[in-house]
Amino acid sequence: AAGEMIRAANPSWKIWKPENYLVASSLPTLDQKFVKTPILGEDFRYVRFKVLLGGIPVTVFVVHFLTPRIGMEEMFSSPARSQHNADIRLQQAHLFRDAVAREKGPLIVAGDLNATVRSALCQPLLDIGLRDAFSEVGTGYGYTYGHDSPFKHAFARIDHILYSRHFKADNCWVGGAAGSDHRPLIANLSLVSR
Repeated sequence: AAGEMIRAANPSWKIWKPENYLVASSLPTLDQKFVKTPILGEDFRYVRFKVLLGGIPVTVFVVHFLTPRIGMEEMFSSPARSQHNADIRLQQAHLFRDAVAREKGPLIVAGDLNATVRSALCQPLLDIGLRDAFSEVGTGYGYTYGHDSPFKHAFARIDHILYSRHFKADNCWVGGAAGSDHRPLIANLSLVSR
């Protein structure tokens, strides 16, 4: 339904919907890949594609790491399952870091990493030189998750836009709460080198 709404509002945009992902781009896209890899009994999925920005190919990854909610809920009733959840999440982070590190040239990573920026899941991406847009130029807390909770206020920044040294972040902010249990993170990035 979301893809059709975007297509109706923007008929010239390219729409691609592999499984639970939706990619909508006003820029030409190429080399689209949907990756699904089993890790400890769970499928880890992410999308990788390129857009042409002024004729320059930019690699874009969209990712969603496994939620820690299951592990936290079972922390006391089933410590082994809680540890299993943590193991899967760490393996996802390292497998994904390796895939991102193989890319050359301008690169953007966006998605629900289900972790804060200085966590063991995000740190591997920062260690290979990616920068976090909100950390660089955002103001306030940038909370993207929690407004659907009993607290009725977002309380965690677990969604991220990361980028390579080829870009600079001009600004980054959190959008409205309508339509999802995550508020969208939005950034304006400028390409500064090839």
